[in-house]
Amino acid sequence: MCIVIKTCITMNLFFRRVCLPGLFSVFFCLEVFAANTGAFEKVGIWENVVDFSINRSENHLVMTLVTPEGRTLLYESFLSDNRWSEAEPVETINRYAGDTASVGGVFMTDNGQRLYFHANYSGGAGGFDIYYSDRLPDDWSVPQLLDNINTADDETFPAFIPGDETMYFLKHQKSNDPKIEKKEADRMSIYTSERDPRGVWKEPQPIDNVINAGYLQDIFVASDARTIYYTIRSERKEATQLMFARLLWSNSWLLPAPLVENGTGYDLFSPRCAGKRLYFVQSGNKKQMRQGHIVRMRMTDKESMPLTVVTEKGRIQTLGSHKPVEADVTVYNPTTLKILGRYRSNQWNGNYDMANVSDAQYIVDVRNPDYSFASYLLDYRKAAGPVMPDVIELFDTVQLSVSVYDSEIFRPLAGEVTAVSTTDRSTFRARAHADGKYLLALPLGSDYEITAKAAGFAEDEFLFKLGGDIVFSYFERNLPLEPLKRDMEVSIVDAETKMPVAAHVLFDNRNREETCHIAPAQMQGGHATVRLRDSDVYDMTVDGADGYAFHNGVIDLKKQTGNKIVVELVPLKINASLQLYNINFATGSADIMPESYAELDHVVRLMRDNLELIIEISAHTDDVGSVSYNKILSERRAQSVVDYIVESGIPSRQLQSKGYGMSKPLVPNDSEENRARNRRVEFVVLETGQTQQ
Repeated sequence: MCIVIKTCITMNLFFRRVCLPGLFSVFFCLEVFAANTGAFEKVGIWENVVDFSINRSENHLVMTLVTPEGRTLLYESFLSDNRWSEAEPVETINRYAGDTASVGGVFMTDNGQRLYFHANYSGGAGGFDIYYSDRLPDDWSVPQLLDNINTADDETFPAFIPGDETMYFLKHQKSNDPKIEKKEADRMSIYTSERDPRGVWKEPQPIDNVINAGYLQDIFVASDARTIYYTIRSERKEATQLMFARLLWSNSWLLPAPLVENGTGYDLFSPRCAGKRLYFVQSGNKKQMRQGHIVRMRMTDKESMPLTVVTEKGRIQTLGSHKPVEADVTVYNPTTLKILGRYRSNQWNGNYDMANVSDAQYIVDVRNPDYSFASYLLDYRKAAGPVMPDVIELFDTVQLSVSVYDSEIFRPLAGEVTAVSTTDRSTFRARAHADGKYLLALPLGSDYEITAKAAGFAEDEFLFKLGGDIVFSYFERNLPLEPLKRDMEVSIVDAETKMPVAAHVLFDNRNREETCHIAPAQMQGGHATVRLRDSDVYDMTVDGADGYAFHNGVIDLKKQTGNKIVVELVPLKINASLQLYNINFATGSADIMPESYAELDHVVRLMRDNLELIIEISAHTDDVGSVSYNKILSERRAQSVVDYIVESGIPSRQLQSKGYGMSKPLVPNDSEENRARNRRVEFVVLETGQTQQ
């Protein structure tokens, strides 16, 4: 008996693959015997190899070696300059539960970022259980027990399709027949399990019995997720046989076939496929007493080769800063949306690595709850190689531009915009970047209450959701604000009789482009109600009443406490006097300022409506300057007003001008405010004639 067989007596489960006889299925003797042939090439100088796993790039190898004490432990080696390094123990895994456990059945994912293995650590589910460990920058992580798979029985030799959505492993398939159970208590079968959409492993089930017909020693699944390689031992001969089988759909398999012609008497086991090469372990036969070592050969049989896969490699980083992002990369079937694989980018460098079968379509989603979402449709039916971008840029903050404007006149508003997170109530204040536009920088992963405030307006808000899949980094939202208004009761009466008068009333907002009208027909008994903005200033004009002069005034709702406006219209009678508001001249000049034109145009309209009306335009000054100077200045100003009215189409015969200087002050000239009141223009009715209707 060879040394390997002697060692396995103390190692229980591990050497069932080389010590226990089994039934070799009848169908293996059929004509389907397409095996690879060729010379074996030894890999490395290691002896006592029980099993191993090699990455897709064929430069990193993790193996199970037999120690002098009879334990099996994990070691790893790296290829550099065509030479493999010394095998170094993976201490994080080997010493996880002390110095008595054995570890084996190692399976390394294609990208080399995760190890699956079985171990009989204390504290497990019982016997040998399946664990995994992730690659750290300089080590492997502490082993984690695989949930929902391990039982009190032995679960060994785990193998996973790329993306870790489907797994295979070895487990004893119990028989209900006590005789068979006693005879075949050591028979191991291949079981499989899939993860549900929540990521929970389903109840494992044995695969097709056409494969589970013999004494299985190990299991490996290729990157195509369809081809499995395994070792089987026949009851009729001691040498093991490497086999392969291909999945058609669900649990339907093609008939297994031998993988390698083995007429040497050596035990061959642990088949692994990388690139176009087949790796496996070769152990000694009875005569040569050789111990297990790794060999490889070029695969010549296309039927046994895995289906062609496309390897997608890239980097996930933050937009702008290029910092690495750890994100979930999930592969879906585009028709059924079934998850086919789950990957994760490396937290230290952002790199991801996944394999998909060529000549197929996939949907790939990239997610991190604190970052934006990315999705891609991959179509390898025509593409000869990778189609994913080399760099995927995610962002953790979005820019939200909020346009705040008047809901009635659609003009931008100056105000304040804030955002409050619904998760932790943190507050963000916007900065203004244009008229009425406010920019917020908001972290992803939360929803936000966006509130806008502006003086004279009711504040408003909306919910901005950033807790789901976000694909855009810039958003624009509109937030119109309703103006705060006050109901104002307007009464127009005769200045002498106090009787109601129907007239046209115009409110012209000085603060914004807004006007409010009351038509004469709307006046009920000389009264009407109008809604005015509570914090604005209005120029009020009343005109259009037959036989009455117009009225101009200023309504400042910031200062006005009541809600009533009473206007007394002056009847157009001889000697009736009306002061004109907002008639301004350049200092010491008779040049009319442009802001005076609106008031003078009211005079023009009044004269057009009353063609027989003759008025005097009188100008007055304050007491600054001499009497003669002010007299002359007032005469010039009065004439300037007459000239404007005449140039607007009113016959000169209807107008007279007169300057009174400072002889008729309204109030004492004892303050600047009073002097401003005394600097005025009035018109006085000289003749009424016949009023045009």
